[in-house]
Amino acid sequence: MDTLKQLRDELEAEYQTTKSFLEIYPDDKNDYAPHPKSMKMMHLATHISEVFGWPGFMLNSSELDFAKSGMEPKHLTTKNDLLRF
Repeated sequence: MDTLKQLRDELEAEYQTTKSFLEIYPDDKNDYAPHPKSMKMMHLATHISEVFGWPGFMLNSSELDFAKSGMEPKHLTTKNDLLRF
């Protein structure tokens, strides 16, 4: 079994699914939340787009401590921002 190829194929499939979601993201619903305690839609979409940067971060770090990493959440505001990121 070629583990690296399997991982690459899985990430490619996830990327395509995420890209499809971001392409239909409604710009006028950034502040939508299904419940007052829920995160806003733009915050969730930004989080989903950030996930694809995590493997590189993890592979190039000797430890995984988000408090020390300097990783800051992005603050995106439009569908185009999401797609570019």
